[in-house]
Amino acid sequence: MNGLMPMPPRFLLLTACLLALAAPALRAAENPPMNLDAPAAAVDGKIITYSEANAQITEAVRTLSGQYKGAALDAKIIDLQREVISRIAEDELLYAEFKKREFKVPQELQRRRMDAIIRTQSGGSREKFEATLFAQGLSWNDFEEQVRKSVAVDMMIGEFVRRMVRVSPTDIRAYYDAHTAEFSAPARLRLSMILLKPDGKYAGKQEDTVKTIRQQVAQGADFGWLAQNYSDDGNAGKSKGDLGWMNAADVQPSFCEAVKGLAAGAVAEPLTIQGNTVLLKLTAREEARLAPLDAALAQRIEDKLRAGAEAKRLDAYLATLKKKFQFRLYF
Repeated sequence: MNGLMPMPPRFLLLTACLLALAAPALRAAENPPMNLDAPAAAVDGKIITYSEANAQITEAVRTLSGQYKGAALDAKIIDLQREVISRIAEDELLYAEFKKREFKVPQELQRRRMDAIIRTQSGGSREKFEATLFAQGLSWNDFEEQVRKSVAVDMMIGEFVRRMVRVSPTDIRAYYDAHTAEFSAPARLRLSMILLKPDGKYAGKQEDTVKTIRQQVAQGADFGWLAQNYSDDGNAGKSKGDLGWMNAADVQPSFCEAVKGLAAGAVAEPLTIQGNTVLLKLTAREEARLAPLDAALAQRIEDKLRAGAEAKRLDAYLATLKKKFQFRLYF
């Protein structure tokens, strides 16, 4: 195999190209559709048309059609077409270099890729799959060639991009140390509340009611039970006054100040907010904490760094190939 290493596919373009109907009429655009046979790109003498891109974006266009209309939809579809055309052209560029170097696709690898596609698309039935190809004007030879090209592109990227990228433990540690905010959980509070409204069931008796509640708290009464029985908050009957966990940064400042310095389980001094009397219990508190750099987090960081490095290296490698072969996008 001339040292080339087969790698997982870069793009899931092959199946869409072979099995999606290349019909352009997927949207109700105000403007007439473009000429799908018009050249969109040229790579090493091969012309790529807009129909090749449209065969791969049918599902995406349906999604866009539910989100955009009119000129905005047209613009989104054009952007999507151009992105796919660029990727198809880049794959052709890699394939041109593959052929120029006289590399070969291992037959066994190609066969496994073909079998996987047939299993996915027709439950493993070659007859059913061939019927689908025939309905679209494609032959078995067309399918074999597309798979061979797909594997070849993956092998090129594996050899000249992925294999050249290294992410060391030092790189991982440096990223972790420089991005602690990314791996930190914020401080959190869990509060419970009893709300007495000025026009509620204890109207005119708020001060006395607060004293009664605080006396019962001091005697060990359950704050949730007190909220169910005293609070004018309509949700207290079900929630028992529990406000749930909240990021400290999202809690209103007066609440944070009221429970500042309290131990979990303590009840704060009453607050008056817009005429309402509020009693707060600090149910629990969690300080901000940094996730440890364990094996799982190290793998996440490595994957992120590797993806970024591979993308940059691929761009650089494609740039050298664009100088070596004819490469032109017609937009």
